[in-house]
Parts: sequence; structure tokens; C-alpha cells
Amino acid sequence: MDWYISPSEKLSPDEYEYYRGFPLYQYFSKNPLSALFETARNVMEVFKMSKIGIDIDGSECPLGEKTIKWISCSRNQFQVNICILWNANEDTFRVFSENYHTPTDMLNIKVSKKFQKSVLPDDFKLDRWNYVIVDMVFSIHTFALYYIDAPKLFFLFDLSVETRVLGDILKSWQSGKSHSKLRTAHLFLPWFCKIVKSELLEGIEVIESKSVEQYVQLDNELYWLEEEIIINSPNGKLATIQMRQHVGSMEYAKENWHSDYENPVVKQNKVHSNEVYLVVGC
Repeated sequence: MDWYISPSEKLSPDEYEYYRGFPLYQYFSKNPLSALFETARNVMEVFKMSKIGIDIDGSECPLGEKTIKWISCSRNQFQVNICILWNANEDTFRVFSENYHTPTDMLNIKVSKKFQKSVLPDDFKLDRWNYVIVDMVFSIHTFALYYIDAPKLFFLFDLSVETRVLGDILKSWQSGKSHSKLRTAHLFLPWFCKIVKSELLEGIEVIESKSVEQYVQLDNELYWLEEEIIINSPNGKLATIQMRQHVGSMEYAKENWHSDYENPVVKQNKVHSNEVYLVVGC
């Protein structure tokens, strides 16, 4: 169970909204900020939780002096492991990056439809996080992905995005133009969309490509693995690209999937891949 604390412009500087997971539990605190922090600490202790999430909605709460003060206070009070930046526009990106100096391990971003490239400088980077998730990337916003650099990336694309965009990201990384810190990347199209291999690999130097077409167990999850592709990485090591589709947890597989779930199973009715998973050699 995770609790999130977020600032609200509807309240005075010492009053903050905080809610548990979903709006069903939402209420407004009438206590000063210090009392709210104490309440959150007690909740973490009772429910044995290890993280606090910072949730910033760029559409409802424009970043300003009050919000920055709140971020600083939160960071001093808790070991924050995740920061959620919803509906982020170019001002949200800029102000957040300039003022959030002690980053969390994870940053979760949803880009606003009004996001404008021209407002951000060419050398702008979000590069102080270990793991960055970008949720629902529209085709008009794929440029924003090149501002992000982290060892672990997770990009979930809208159905307006084609396979060639995923290929462009891999090509830019392989040529050393972007994502210099990258070690693993998940690039997802919606589950009903299909990764087109020729578009994915256009312009990418491939060493070896091997058709797999089996169910495999990876990290206690079941996947349909279509293809494995070996390529060079900018650091001179080999990297592996998997074209695959996530089926579910192994617990789900035991209950609902195939009677022989523990073994790789050749699928009768072929499934398509909607995910590209990249692992870079050390």
C-alpha cells in the first residue's frame, strides 16, 4: 500500500491534500505541514511501508515557490523512492529539474498534450534518476524522450506511435547520440499493436538475429518471446534486444494458462510482440 502526499493550490501554504491511492480515500488536511508529515510517518510505521510518493500534477498545480518549498520539506522528512510528475508541460519540466536537487530513485512522467519543444533549451536533461518511466507517449511528444537519460528506462507509447519511433530511439542510442547511461530499456506499444521487425531494425547494426517463438519464464513472469537480436552498444559491449509480449505472472500462468507452464511452450496460434526489451552488456 502506497500513500501519496501532494500540494494543492486550493489550500494555504501550510495545508496540503493527501490521499491513499485513489480519490475514494481523499480528504483535505487542516493541519500544518509538520503535523501532516508526522501523520504520514505514523502511517508508514503501521502499514510497514518503505516509501513515500511525491505526486505533482502540472495541469492543476503549476510549479512555483510554494511547491518547491513543499518538495524540499518532503525530501528532508522521508526517504522518497518515487516521484510522479503528471501532465508535465515544458515549464513543469524546467522548474522541476532546476529545483529538485536530491532526486528519488524513480521518476514517473506523463507528458501534457500541450508540451512544447521550443521552450526547452537544447542542452536540457533529466538525468539524475536511476529509473525513469514515461507513461502514454503520443507521437507528437517522442522528442521529449531524448531529454531523459537514466540507467533504466520504461517508455509506454500511445497507439499513434509506430515501430519506427522505437527503432529511432535504439538507433540514436547505438550511435552514441542519446541515453548514454542506458543499461536496460522497456519500450511498449499498446498490447494490440504489433512490433514490425524491419521498421525496428532499420539503420541499426545487427550482429545476429534468432527466432525463438516460445513462452519463457523471466523474473517470475511469463512472456511470449518472438525474437532475440544481438547488436553492438556504444560502450563496445554486446547488447540484446528481445521482441516479446508479457502474458502475466507465473502465478497467473499456473492457474489460467498452460498445464506445462514451467517449460518453454511453442505457441499453436502465434502471438505478436508489442514490447522491445533492451539489455546492455556490462
